[in-house]
Amino acid sequence: MSVTAWRTLRWLPAWRVLGGFGIVLTIVLSLVQLPDTGIDIEQGDKYGHALAYLALTLWYGQLCATRRALAVRALAFIALGGAIELAQGLTDYRSCDWRDFLADLLGVALGFALARTRFGAMLAWFEARFVRQSVP
Repeated sequence: MSVTAWRTLRWLPAWRVLGGFGIVLTIVLSLVQLPDTGIDIEQGDKYGHALAYLALTLWYGQLCATRRALAVRALAFIALGGAIELAQGLTDYRSCDWRDFLADLLGVALGFALARTRFGAMLAWFEARFVRQSVP
């Protein structure tokens, strides 16, 4: 499926709003003080960083009209990851970690690559399967 599959999305405004919530959630969870989960995986937060930015990039990859628009979104998510890391360094309960930023970069790169595969048509697939088509 091409990147232009968004033109067939009947719920495009709703998908954009949900994506916006994803961005806000990423920012909030990155900047608030979170309780210790007790999960002891060495550098485990890097998986969360990569997964969050993969999800954001893949989500918005389905909403972009062109590959250029997808590339601009990817660059915006890279900038967001960097800005969040800098903001975390300004708090007394978080730290600015370049390895977190590298995990963000990896997530964006994976999301960008997946957006150009069948995974880049998940929303179109969902609508085709579960959204009732109105008959004129």
